[in-house]
Amino acid sequence: MRTAAQVLLAKLNALDGTFKTKRIRASSDTCLENLVTHLRWLQSRHCSKKHTTEYLVSVVFRQPKRFNRDSEIAAYCRTHLIVAISQFERLIAEMKAGHTEVKAEKLRKFSPLVHDYLHDLRPIVEYLERRKDPDYEFFRGSKSYQPMGWQLFRASRQLAVMTVNSAIRIDHNVSHIAAVFMLRQALEVKFERIIGVSLLDKWYQSPKLRHGFHYGFIKDNLSYFEFASVDFARLEQIYKWCSVLLHQAIQPFAWQLPYAFSVTEGLFDSDPVTETGHWSIHGGVRICGKAAMQNAFAEHFVRSYDHGIWCVQYGDTEAVSDVV
Repeated sequence: MRTAAQVLLAKLNALDGTFKTKRIRASSDTCLENLVTHLRWLQSRHCSKKHTTEYLVSVVFRQPKRFNRDSEIAAYCRTHLIVAISQFERLIAEMKAGHTEVKAEKLRKFSPLVHDYLHDLRPIVEYLERRKDPDYEFFRGSKSYQPMGWQLFRASRQLAVMTVNSAIRIDHNVSHIAAVFMLRQALEVKFERIIGVSLLDKWYQSPKLRHGFHYGFIKDNLSYFEFASVDFARLEQIYKWCSVLLHQAIQPFAWQLPYAFSVTEGLFDSDPVTETGHWSIHGGVRICGKAAMQNAFAEHFVRSYDHGIWCVQYGDTEAVSDVV
């Protein structure tokens, strides 16, 4: 008897037409719901504790490490299973798009993402369940997480001209790596522009600041900042995770990117900034004492880089700020 994962894979293959496969009588919606039911059953067997968002973020976006005990591996797998299920259910809701069920055409359109969830979940659920049932099998198969250099180069060329060539479609796996790059860049730029201080030497060159320099200043001086809808302390974990994946050109798990977006999106919010309803595109971040904050940053830089002569320019910030 085929498992829910095997049936869904067969359904995807039939819809894609990539393999000759026996027709699956169950509807697309039923195949998806059966998989979610099975995943929920696995969660009930292996994930008895409730975890805070802080804990989930710390594990899902942790730096690569070697596990020394079975309990460490199991904790890692349990955490990923919890997040994977929540993000997969959000994906199903998106596929339904206001309808009561997922239609075959929608499942065909989202097939690459569903394939990712299945392949990314396989080693996790099999590790957990085989501790109880050694014969358990989710399905047989695997995928590559590291695209070749030529794939990355081709994707770079495609990104450069996609806006004028609607026929170009970037490779699915590589597109996730590109998305990770853009997320890290968005975070890095936002951290720098929240502060709004430019530093130049006599040749008009900027200093080579260590990664996370601006983030570290904000984190250590939170009294100057208010964040409307993001927990600033969680952003460092995701920022570092982005850097690791980029340097190694590794495709993330299917649930990691949407989860990263959900955790970080509040940093880029726009919000009303006055009682009368005036709106700011930078309303997600507010500065309490802009001049004092920027002076503090300049002093922090001098203490950290005590060589050379630098010109400090105070500018606008990507945040709502006062004028004192």
